[in-house]
Amino acid sequence: MIIRKSQAEIEGMARAGDIVADTLAMIGEELRPGVSMLELDRLAEDYIRERGGVPTSKGYRGYPAALCISPNAMIVHGIPTNYIAAAGDIVSIDLGVTLDGLIARPWSRRPASRSSAAWWATASAVPITRIRRSRTSERPAGVLSCFRA
Repeated sequence: MIIRKSQAEIEGMARAGDIVADTLAMIGEELRPGVSMLELDRLAEDYIRERGGVPTSKGYRGYPAALCISPNAMIVHGIPTNYIAAAGDIVSIDLGVTLDGLIARPWSRRPASRSSAAWWATASAVPITRIRRSRTSERPAGVLSCFRA
């Protein structure tokens, strides 16, 4: 069933999407060799809450974290661990932000070292700026989809 959203709800979802996009950008800056997945999760939760949002996944059916983090070939929606990023790692990050009862959830996949070809290919496929203000009919291909690692 499709529930039509009012203009105010759509704008609220866009504000939640702004927090998601900004959180992904911040995590992208912090993701580098030597950082742990638990540290990225802590940074993301603090960042989201400082902006008035709530990490949507945290506490959902007992899920313990703000982010779903999956390094390398791990399937999506991994629970953050003390795994330390290494140069060349590919890290899938999923998160949701609830803001004023409205939820935004994009997806991003980045290497720990942003100089690799994989980073540029992925950035082209799922640009964060497009995620920020995306409406359902405008969503880029692959934004909310599963993939084979």
